[in-house]
Amino acid sequence: MTDGIVASTAAAAESAVNLAIAIILDPTSGASFPLRCRMPQGELLDIAVEEEIGKVDLNAASSSTLERFFVGLTRDKALGSRIAQNVVGFRKPPQAANAKNPAKSSGFSTVMELDQIENVSPSIFRAAARYTTVLSGREQPAPEAATAALRSLMNFDSGRPERRRPTLPGSLTIRADVSAPDGSRYIREALVSLGAASGQLYVVREWRRGDIVGEPVKRSNGETLQACFKL
Repeated sequence: MTDGIVASTAAAAESAVNLAIAIILDPTSGASFPLRCRMPQGELLDIAVEEEIGKVDLNAASSSTLERFFVGLTRDKALGSRIAQNVVGFRKPPQAANAKNPAKSSGFSTVMELDQIENVSPSIFRAAARYTTVLSGREQPAPEAATAALRSLMNFDSGRPERRRPTLPGSLTIRADVSAPDGSRYIREALVSLGAASGQLYVVREWRRGDIVGEPVKRSNGETLQACFKL
């Protein structure tokens, strides 16, 4: 992949995130997610939106929820239980500060800090990051907002519609998967809060480079995708 294609595909991914925000904030829009469309330069785009209320909150989840999640994720009861205990230990209130031990903030400020937890390997971190949050404030994920993968992992009974518009106000992760004409791919993720307390329509809290897992969504022969933007 040339530098020019990388830059073009990355720009398309960021444009896709902004498109998703605009769609979500427009009450008259009939679009829902996942969304597939074609960018002006020919890139094929898949946008997924994952609500933070449908994820495991590292700061608020109960011990039983954390254990259920990590045991399901690792498929190892002993390892999953240890990680859950370590997560709870990480978020405990800090000891009183003194001259030798300055005060430290308690809990997780971002899911990226999960890689600091003992027993969380790089592969476990990458697998867990997509299903975790620090913004929901819930003891367990809302099943109706959880992805199919997390519902299966947690053994939730409640179903979730295949296509869903996020509930506002709230926080969500927008994942833009862009396939360039030459077959290369670029994935960009943004953690966004909509209807933020600051009074702004939205705030982008984090930008992330998404992992490429599996093949891009296959399209049937002769399938015509609508344009993402009307020029």
